[in-house]
Amino acid sequence: MRTRFALFSIGIGLLAAMSMIASCQQQGGLSRNETTYANLALNVQYTGRESCQPCHKEVYASYLETGMGKSLYVPDPAKAIEDFGPEAFVIDGFSGYGYRPYWQGKDLMLLEFRLERGDTTYRRREKIDYIVGSGHQTRSYILDRKGYFYEAPITWYVGRRKWDLSPGYENGRNTRFDREIGEECMACHTGKIDFASGTKNFFEAVSLGIDCEKCHGPGQEHIARMEREEIVDVGEEIDYSIVNPAKLPMEMQVDVCMQCHLQGVTVLKGSHKSVLDYRPGMSLSSVFDVFVEQHAGEADFGIASHAERMMESKCFKGSEGKLGCTTCHDPHKSIALTGPDTYNNQCQSCHAGAGASKTMPACAAPADLRATRADDCVGCHMRKAGVSDIPHVTFTDHRIRVLHDTATAQVGAIREFLKLVAMTDSQPAPATVGKAYLKYFEQVRPEPVILAEAESRIDQQDFASQAQLAFFKGNHALALPLIDKALKTEPGNRMLRFRKAEILEAMGRNGEAKSEFRDVYAADKRLTEAGQRYASLILKTATAPEPALSEARKVFLECLTQKPFDQKLHANLGFVELNAGDFQKAEEHLLAALATHPDYALALENMVLLQVQKGDKAKGKAYLGQLARWQPDSPKLESLRKMLGE
Repeated sequence: MRTRFALFSIGIGLLAAMSMIASCQQQGGLSRNETTYANLALNVQYTGRESCQPCHKEVYASYLETGMGKSLYVPDPAKAIEDFGPEAFVIDGFSGYGYRPYWQGKDLMLLEFRLERGDTTYRRREKIDYIVGSGHQTRSYILDRKGYFYEAPITWYVGRRKWDLSPGYENGRNTRFDREIGEECMACHTGKIDFASGTKNFFEAVSLGIDCEKCHGPGQEHIARMEREEIVDVGEEIDYSIVNPAKLPMEMQVDVCMQCHLQGVTVLKGSHKSVLDYRPGMSLSSVFDVFVEQHAGEADFGIASHAERMMESKCFKGSEGKLGCTTCHDPHKSIALTGPDTYNNQCQSCHAGAGASKTMPACAAPADLRATRADDCVGCHMRKAGVSDIPHVTFTDHRIRVLHDTATAQVGAIREFLKLVAMTDSQPAPATVGKAYLKYFEQVRPEPVILAEAESRIDQQDFASQAQLAFFKGNHALALPLIDKALKTEPGNRMLRFRKAEILEAMGRNGEAKSEFRDVYAADKRLTEAGQRYASLILKTATAPEPALSEARKVFLECLTQKPFDQKLHANLGFVELNAGDFQKAEEHLLAALATHPDYALALENMVLLQVQKGDKAKGKAYLGQLARWQPDSPKLESLRKMLGE
């Protein structure tokens, strides 16, 4: 595998003050003292955490041992904490797939297999390219397949010391090696990334671990000034060449943490196209808002709900801007090295002695109870419990409160959904709330009531969102003119063009849809989904079979150079070669599809057709049996049975 680590050059040059201010204004993040920070300017570059090490050796070394410093890394058998013994396997009772992780030299491998009647009927081996997670709670795994990132289907759960299916893969939802890892996900596990805009999961490069610049902003300007010996006495004044979060107002300090430690529905604002537009020292809500679900009754919490839960606390609300994440957590120091006294001392600075007040009362627990619990404020007021989004994990709830006054939530219990609440803006614009509901419908809850909430709020002049709403409602005749209006504003937006093609195809206007998919694919060959849709419509709209088969084959093969692992491409090529009469090539492609996905309906259906054409009914019946067992809802089952005389 080629190395895909980001190397970011260190540039030199002092920015003119007016240019810097203009760039900040263009970024859309101006508030309070933001114009004073030189590294907010858009042309100040990220340099990578290694550039910080020469001047900050001790802090750098300490940070590398933190959870953030170990958030993404290359597998190394010398650093393994997982169990790779005889019990290192997982069986998915729904799909019948089994998984076994193992080392092959220095490569971490994952075997997928299936046992039927005591025999191994299927094997697939994949190399793991990245490990996600510090090892405090979980370790998950990423495959880099020619730049396309996918999640592996199993996870190591540290607290239980066990392998199991990855979160979201359980209860019949095992997507195996096909779950795409997008920009928002990687943005919170790495420092600087180069993501191919318009794709779902293609990365030009990623850096290892969350780096210094995630919290301090890009370092190019700071390094340039240090090289010119423009030294600032940070004990006496602020060095405005780089952001020190500790010097920011508390609200903006929390924003730095919330860019990752607040999980929900993210809605970009203004002209921003990426969550990576945010830089420390800006207001988070100037770039994007994060909406979380509000339910009736006591809520459970997720593994990345720290900020949301803290902001629900009376302590946070009553601290008048004094309580934040770094009140208790040193981002440069591992939690493993932070003793309980650190947290308790912070609690008692407000709730004991001269610090206590009406809004921050002293502890009222009886002395004997406090002695029994060793005055452990965290143990009494911040419960440890399972989280709602990841199994086998126990985490500290960051909502500080008197626990005996509150019923304990049942993790995973069905609770009434009330609404989405913005945690980054106390008064979000209705149009932003509408976009949140639209995204929530698409990603979480595809229910009419959610669409109704979106429809009542979306800006009438936001043609892209209006088109998406109409598309989700099945009103394609309305969606088409709306998407055209959106494209007048953003003619180069490939995702809007792709949506237009989908709308046209849904309307049965296949010729126009084919042209749209063709243009999207031609603009960026990494958008293979557009290429596949284009090639499929070539076949569907064909007036003469031979030229259409030749043209579709060319496009499918071109897509295959980008994604040689894609079972859909192989299955479609099998269909093309079957209809072209080249049974050998057809079988090669269909077997390649089934080698990565033995239950893939399209490949199994085409394989049955191929065997019928070859006159091998016995083999055809074997593939038909496999189709009936693993894809019983296939609409082609009956017609294939008739072909085989069943």
